[in-house]
Amino acid sequence: MKVRVLVVEDDPIISQDLKEILISNGFEVIGLAPNYQKALDLYLTHRPHVLLVDIKLAGPRDGIELVKEIKKRKDSVFPVIYLTANSDPKTVSRAFDTNPSSFLTKPFSEKNLIVSIQLALNKHNKWKIIVKKKARELKWNNRK
Repeated sequence: MKVRVLVVEDDPIISQDLKEILISNGFEVIGLAPNYQKALDLYLTHRPHVLLVDIKLAGPRDGIELVKEIKKRKDSVFPVIYLTANSDPKTVSRAFDTNPSSFLTKPFSEKNLIVSIQLALNKHNKWKIIVKKKARELKWNNRK
């Protein structure tokens, strides 16, 4: 099964570059979203495994607000990687509050992007194993 990635980026050239990079590295791109609402709609429809999110988006709401909104949902456990030119301390602090897997500043290399995605997925999968193990332990302990 291919890893499904949602690209949230308002620059069409960067979006297309990301799509080509991801596809050439074996990922499935489930959509390119230039704004908050399109990204939310694609997320709800396709349930990606990874979100690549630019912070500055077209429209009044940014990528950080998008991630906060998605993470309010019960089933929203996934890696988020921010891709942005906005690396001022206030923006970085706001982004870190959403517990992203990675934060890449533009311009970034293909290698750094792919390694960030692979590390994020690895960490996420290990976290899921730990959670399942703890859930089984709690269930077992409650039987006693």
